[in-house]
Amino acid sequence: MNRPLFTLLASCSLLAIPTAIFAQAPPQQTAPTQQNATQPPPQQTQTLVREVNLVDVLLTVLDRRNKLVPELDKGDFKISDDNASQEIRFFSKQSDLPLRIGMLLDTSNSIRDRIKFEQEAAVDFLYSVLRRGKDQAFAMTFDDEPQIIQAFTGDGGSLRDQINQTRAGGGTAVYDAIFEACSKQLSNPPRPPAISPTSCAA
Repeated sequence: MNRPLFTLLASCSLLAIPTAIFAQAPPQQTAPTQQNATQPPPQQTQTLVREVNLVDVLLTVLDRRNKLVPELDKGDFKISDDNASQEIRFFSKQSDLPLRIGMLLDTSNSIRDRIKFEQEAAVDFLYSVLRRGKDQAFAMTFDDEPQIIQAFTGDGGSLRDQINQTRAGGGTAVYDAIFEACSKQLSNPPRPPAISPTSCAA
């Protein structure tokens, strides 16, 4: 919080006294009056800083058929903390959400004859899906073990370059790759700058 800046300007007046009067009557020093002596000093302006906790609650509502329920409003939600009801200050809904994509490429020996096709298909997919400045993806290969070749990025060129450098060989650790992609990458993707998807702030 910016503190207000106060500027105090003091003006001084210069009194010119004729030299004749100055010689006859030396200037008298003004003694502080009783009122000035007892007058309390002016009060200083104080700035009160208060910490406010605003908590974002991100949620997605599904019906019994696992279909999205978009027609919900602020009044359809209740938030409590330690059994105390909390006021919902802000409520917003978003449907055009940023994408976070994991691209897993099989680079085992069994794909050696088709790796060029796999590379081209992966690059074409990412270029057709990723929206500049909004979506991000990471690329992972798996043969004997999974390996991240490009961390989350929105740069399609970087993803393309890393994918085209892949070479085939080794086993097929597909389950290890899926587990690592889900548990380490997609479980904590980069958060978009905007509030998403449907959020309540209390």
